[in-house]
Amino acid sequence: MRIFIEWLRDLGFIAAAALALTAYRTAARRSAAAAKLPVNWLLVYLWGRFAARLAIRMGWIAALPALAETLLMVALCWAVIHLVFYLLFERRHAGDPRPPMARLTRDVFLTAIYAVAAIVVFRTHGGANLAGILTTSAVLTAVIGLALQATLNNLFAGIAIQLEHPFGIGDWIAVGPYEGRVISISWKSTRLLNRDRQMVYVPNSMVTASAFQVFTRPDPVYVAKRFIGLGYEAPPDLVIETLLQAIRQLPDIEPNPPPEVWLKSFGDFSVLYEMRFGLADPTRENRVAADLNRSLWYALRRAGLRFPFPIRDVRLAHEERRRIESDRAEDRRRIAARLRALPLLAGLDDAGIDRLALEANCAVYGAGEIVIRRGDPGASLFVILEGRCEVWSGDPERSDRLAEISEGDCFGEMSLLTGEPRSATVRASADTTVLEIEKELFADIMRERPAVVAELASRLEQRRAAGRLQAPLPATTSSSEAGLLFRIRRFLHL
Repeated sequence: MRIFIEWLRDLGFIAAAALALTAYRTAARRSAAAAKLPVNWLLVYLWGRFAARLAIRMGWIAALPALAETLLMVALCWAVIHLVFYLLFERRHAGDPRPPMARLTRDVFLTAIYAVAAIVVFRTHGGANLAGILTTSAVLTAVIGLALQATLNNLFAGIAIQLEHPFGIGDWIAVGPYEGRVISISWKSTRLLNRDRQMVYVPNSMVTASAFQVFTRPDPVYVAKRFIGLGYEAPPDLVIETLLQAIRQLPDIEPNPPPEVWLKSFGDFSVLYEMRFGLADPTRENRVAADLNRSLWYALRRAGLRFPFPIRDVRLAHEERRRIESDRAEDRRRIAARLRALPLLAGLDDAGIDRLALEANCAVYGAGEIVIRRGDPGASLFVILEGRCEVWSGDPERSDRLAEISEGDCFGEMSLLTGEPRSATVRASADTTVLEIEKELFADIMRERPAVVAELASRLEQRRAAGRLQAPLPATTSSSEAGLLFRIRRFLHL
């Protein structure tokens, strides 16, 4: 009985420790919250020691062979080395600013220490002849080196990358035809995650043997470039300002460095412009480029700028002139009909309406584009000819939506008539065509029709009282009809 108890006591401690560590290792693999201590070599030692004790107690062997005992001692040394290395260099604390150690550096360092520890244990505990081992290993190393020349090239190239550190984990780089974010640097390759969410394995030797670009150093903001060709008739200053406005509307564009537009070169059919803008996330470059192209289409069309194409267009001049005049006349009739239905302009005669339809400027806005912004200066009225818009009390991202307006509605009355700053933000919610009536044109028409001004002030006061005015009168200003009429005449110089 005593022998049995001693036998259980001899094996129980080792078995319990091995089972506890095995359970811990399983939990650490399944739970991110569990601490991941390196216990693999310790498990090898404990289970090996348990098997050896069990074999001796069961009488399968008289004693553990010297080589097996030496191997267990090597496993124990490696377990202690790995645990100490983890506690000193790999364990991460909350808020630790240090970057994680690269896997290649960690593996090379641990392998070197493992090799030294194994040689010492074999010499001191196993009594091995190191001279014979070194002689044999030199021949074996030469054979393996010839067989694994490409692998060794990648290994030493990876070590060189770690020592020089031209880029790190998370940097965006381009090596030859490959471009992406650095995910890891291993013994053999550098892994990149490209914009299509695909993993690209670039051999380390290819990285060190060729030129490569690091887009996120020294500045972490990635600078993207896009090119566009426009006609020679377009003034460069107008083109540059239009392109910059379209770029600045995109939410993903970084303010620093500020966007730039350069006149790059003169081509056979167009003037080439280069656009530069910063991105915090390079993976979104293709998406941002698509949004930019969409914004440019609307912005260039509003500015009257066209995309030139190397085509030959053969037309009969008189037929073309007739078609253009017919289209213009139809547009004027359609716009005049829309203006006559506008209650605010009900006092104008047909001649005044026709002049507004002929001389006012039409503009097209895409869904999501800002037509006017709260607080901006303005002196024009907008009439929606097609589409619909949303009225916001301020920035659409941080304010309340007040109303939705559509074809036949107008906004900006007070800015046109009194010069008040815009009191709301209006954003297109679909492709929208608006007619912009500016102060100079409207004042010229009113000078010829002074009686209409009083009627206009009366109608505007009625709209304000009914709560249908998009730009209400400020509280510090008289809201009476007489006070409003005085302000209109003073602003329009009537």
